[in-house]
Amino acid sequence: MENDIDLILNKYIKTRRESLIPALQEIQLLTGSISEEVIRKSARYFGIAPARVYGLSTFYDQFRTEPASKIQIECCRGTACHLNHAAGLLRETEDMLGIRAGQQSRDAIFSIRLVNCLGGCNHGPVVRINGKAYGHMSLEKMKEIIARELDDNNNAHERA
Repeated sequence: MENDIDLILNKYIKTRRESLIPALQEIQLLTGSISEEVIRKSARYFGIAPARVYGLSTFYDQFRTEPASKIQIECCRGTACHLNHAAGLLRETEDMLGIRAGQQSRDAIFSIRLVNCLGGCNHGPVVRINGKAYGHMSLEKMKEIIARELDDNNNAHERA
């Protein structure tokens, strides 16, 4: 894996700091997250402070600094979703899963993240689960989708 990260970095010109984001995107696609090792290695490669790489990787919603859970729930906190009771749905989801936004369950099955906007303002509240957006979300709908995702994950695990 370490050699693969080096191969990705070496595709980019060291002096072009604007290449950092696409490099991190590629690395995350390969590894699933931006680890401390990736932050240090990228900082060395591009000649910038590790704190700047860390800051960038935590500023953008697209990056994760911890390994991804099996079921990733992203809750929109945009104005339209807020007006459509997204905060209540978030609280109910947190209570149901026993974790808070920004956390991952101990078994790494669930994680909840808040995102600024999912672009479905006419369909709020909007939630993205494992990359697929769902509008007009309710707790009942959330339970159905999570059950389906768990079933899909279990079936994929059995086939492997």
